[in-house]
Amino acid sequence: MDLPWFVKLVAGVLIGVANTGLGFFAHEAMHGVIVKNKIFQDVLGFIGFGLFFISPTYWRYWHNYLHHGHTQLLIQDPDAFPPIGIYRRSKFMRFVFELSPGSGRAVSFLYFFYWFSFQAILNQSVMRFGNKMWEKMNHRRVTAEFALILISMGGYFYLIGLANILWLAVIPFLVQNYGAMSYISTNHNLSPLTRTNDPLDNSLTVTNHPILEFIYLNFGYHVEHHIFPTMSPYHAKKVHAVLKQQYGDRYHHMPKAKAVKRLYQTPRIYKGTDLLIHPKTLKTYPTL
Repeated sequence: MDLPWFVKLVAGVLIGVANTGLGFFAHEAMHGVIVKNKIFQDVLGFIGFGLFFISPTYWRYWHNYLHHGHTQLLIQDPDAFPPIGIYRRSKFMRFVFELSPGSGRAVSFLYFFYWFSFQAILNQSVMRFGNKMWEKMNHRRVTAEFALILISMGGYFYLIGLANILWLAVIPFLVQNYGAMSYISTNHNLSPLTRTNDPLDNSLTVTNHPILEFIYLNFGYHVEHHIFPTMSPYHAKKVHAVLKQQYGDRYHHMPKAKAVKRLYQTPRIYKGTDLLIHPKTLKTYPTL
């Protein structure tokens, strides 16, 4: 339909929001919340995560095995930022820091809009090869699924045509990446590095507008998710109420907007385990 540009813009944003919800649906499916059969899990994962250019086999290994199994454990959790010693030795981490919230660079304000997919594409196409972190993953299957995703996306771009790329591809991609990555970053990147995998120490629950919580399947209730990863998110708020009652200040939770603001007020590099440090100014900030 030949709609006015502002209608197309709104439609593109709504598609991105819906795609974020579909990604979180795939997240639950890959944890076995929706179906137990792994073939059906992979089908749902391919549909939901394919929109982000993410293979379901790669996701299961990255998220379920590495991240959940080693949350905020240095080197073993691919979502954890490093201490300053690794930052100084690694050109790649110095590059990533400049892009990340808290670096003070203007480019960091674009981070949420692309990083989720960019990191996954980089890992699936380059970083997983020759890296011990990924050696137990089924590489052939990841390669086949990733190739099928690229072919599918190529077919989608051809179908919608060049005139609709902005409205039906670029804008939804930016919105859905923001939706996913702004949650992922707030859920963990304000927390300390930990050796013991205790969600009360290494995770943060963020609350949002009830409508968005509904669309995003209560993904922000992340301490709850790490305690009970196979629990339906329908029950997350019940667990939230119990954790507040039982653990008081030890249970970390805050509004998502406040957590995003705090991300940009603090750097992502660690000094030890429970301090954040800006590698250029050497100013330190406490973690949660």
